[in-house]
Amino acid sequence: MTQFLPRTCWLFASGPCMPYLPPLEKLPHEKHHNQPYSGIGSFIRHFEDPRDAPPPTRAETRGERLERKRREKIEKRQSDVETELKLCKYSSGLH
Repeated sequence: MTQFLPRTCWLFASGPCMPYLPPLEKLPHEKHHNQPYSGIGSFIRHFEDPRDAPPPTRAETRGERLERKRREKIEKRQSDVETELKLCKYSSGLH
């Protein structure tokens, strides 16, 4: 284990100090803003008037969708049964 000690110490030895570089930008408290902070009052005129907007559309809920699909399946099955009965009546008359 002693053969690794000098190499390990060399890895963690301190090197030369990094040179100081001044910051590229000013600090936040040193910055001078050209325009003061303002609210949204000046931008209100760009928004759409709520009276001109179309009324909101109402989407069907999960329960309504399930009920609608159930009704559609029942109606489709009833029409299929009616067509099968007509075919059965016509085919039974031919025998």
